[in-house]
Amino acid sequence: MGDPGSGKPIGGQVLFAGAWRASQNAYYPFELDTPSGPITYRGKLFNVDWFLRARADIPGGLDATAEEEFLLIPGEVPGEVSVGKLDEMPPARRRVVQHLAGGGSYATFIGETLGVIILLVGLSCLTVAVLNILHRFARIALPQIVPQVHPASLFWLTLFGVMGTYVGWRYFFAGLQRVIARAKLGPVDVPLSSPTLCRGENITCMVRFKPRVAVEITEGTASLTANESVSDSGDRYRSSSTTEETVHEQNIALSPGGTVAAGESVTLQASLPVPADAPPTFWAMNNKLLWVLHVELKLRGWPDWARHIPITVRP
Repeated sequence: MGDPGSGKPIGGQVLFAGAWRASQNAYYPFELDTPSGPITYRGKLFNVDWFLRARADIPGGLDATAEEEFLLIPGEVPGEVSVGKLDEMPPARRRVVQHLAGGGSYATFIGETLGVIILLVGLSCLTVAVLNILHRFARIALPQIVPQVHPASLFWLTLFGVMGTYVGWRYFFAGLQRVIARAKLGPVDVPLSSPTLCRGENITCMVRFKPRVAVEITEGTASLTANESVSDSGDRYRSSSTTEETVHEQNIALSPGGTVAAGESVTLQASLPVPADAPPTFWAMNNKLLWVLHVELKLRGWPDWARHIPITVRP
């Protein structure tokens, strides 16, 4: 289940220093302040566990250790509980996660640009490979601007051209769809009641836009999802990988559909409850649990419009 992470000790006490007699029963009462979080969590891909460790430092390398697991639960003010190594996802980190989810213009621009570059490189390699194949087997003369490829490299050039063209086209087409959707709807504003909520609260979102041309919305939906993510950093023999699992999903209709005239102001609203037993947001190096609000508008005859907004759920 990925690379396990281990936090640093939160606190400790020296209970005794001195000599023990043979057959002595040693008993040392103590108290420690519990940490602010994250709370204990039992998930599908990873767990958040807390342990109390005791160690007796005995000269000669004969140290004795003991470990006992305990459950950390929210206290009287659950909203103050830490949700991970990042106490709350700060605005800069929130923007990064939103861009990774496809909701930010920066990530969209990078994806579209990367798709165009990969597509051009793939088409160039595929063109050179095809012309070299025709030159080799059909005796067609190569244009002066086309290099002659060694037969041993022709297979790999062809494979790279085909794969590059396919991947580049996928990226480019996805970016083209987003551009068309933005051109139809114009700027879309999605304000939230709050990006940070406690379990049991409701998150309210609105979708406001004024289409540049008449559009028909066949369906509008808002969904609240929580996804576990476990990363394996790999090693010299294996590449890194990420496994994801959805642990909560809830959908609600934003609009029953209909035609919107050009220049008409539209405001859609939805309210989704965060379950009282919802797993809180957790962010660590290899293990994460992220909540995302997905908003989607399906347009008849045009690519769909969608936005993904990360939120923070506290205990």
